[in-house]
Amino acid sequence: MFHHAKIIIGFHGAGLTNVLFCSDSAIVFEIVDKDCVSPCYLDGIFITGRKATRTYFHMLSEMKQLEYYAVESHEYTLDLVLFEKKLSAIMYK
Repeated sequence: MFHHAKIIIGFHGAGLTNVLFCSDSAIVFEIVDKDCVSPCYLDGIFITGRKATRTYFHMLSEMKQLEYYAVESHEYTLDLVLFEKKLSAIMYK
């Protein structure tokens, strides 16, 4: 399923590991809670006390050269109106 998917949308978690199976034309939207993206790694080095700017799945998407977007949520609640605007802007550019 992931190999044939054009768009992957998912909350941060182990299920996004399936991005490994995406073709190189997939677009990945990872929904992350603004307070829970941690720990922070920079080129494999753990940085104490800093919020991560990239998740594992962001790095995985980069390695596979996939188009990647992080979508922040608050307490894992997604603002659907803002997400729809972001998705539309990307899909119809």
